[in-house]
Amino acid sequence: MTKKERTLELAYQAERSYDVYRNGRALTRLYPGPHNAMEAVQPADYRVVYYIPQNAINSYPGTLTQNPTSN
Repeated sequence: MTKKERTLELAYQAERSYDVYRNGRALTRLYPGPHNAMEAVQPADYRVVYYIPQNAINSYPGTLTQNPTSN
């Protein structure tokens, strides 16, 4: 699946930010709302946190630690 196909497939499923950050790109918010309208959130920003589910931590044979939540 190409990047364009995935973008179209997930367009209205609120999954775009995950793909943007996973590919090391900044998410630019160019729409109105309660956030800063022209803000670019970098992939290493402390607000970009995807927690590892506890069942994944428990089932992994090695040691997994939770993602950091602040800089």
